[in-house]
Amino acid sequence: MRRAVGLTLIELLVVLAITGLLLGIGAFALTSLHGKTRAQGYLHALGEAIQQATSQANAQNQLYALILSPQGFSWGPISSSSISACEASQPTLSSVVSSDPLPPGLSQTTGWLCISPPGLIHHLSSLSSTCTYQGYSVTCIQLSGTNFQASILVSDTGGVLLQ
Repeated sequence: MRRAVGLTLIELLVVLAITGLLLGIGAFALTSLHGKTRAQGYLHALGEAIQQATSQANAQNQLYALILSPQGFSWGPISSSSISACEASQPTLSSVVSSDPLPPGLSQTTGWLCISPPGLIHHLSSLSSTCTYQGYSVTCIQLSGTNFQASILVSDTGGVLLQ
């Protein structure tokens, strides 16, 4: 009596179950990696926005503001020429030079920064987050989500450091 050559139904089902499991794990890892990449892209865009606003405030000899909200950030010149406009409440942008939406699943520090010529940052106190850098407590913008935590340290001269 000859035995038929090939796979039994049980063997075929085991192979399909293992393949499905491996594909599921791979898809989850790829989705997680894509989310981290979007978060890092947003973080870099925010750091560049602070530096660009600082540069524009100096070049245009005008007050600029960077607004951080739960939806993302935007920056541009403000209508007031007095730095006191930044002290009491969030300033209004006279035009938006650039904005970026916050990627889904992330949250960030909210508040605002005012930038005056020659590129000095005011009202860092509106950012309630502080981070430790080389033993010092520094004002920062924090970005967090599932499996992601990062910060941008901001100096009063417009310097930023991604951490």
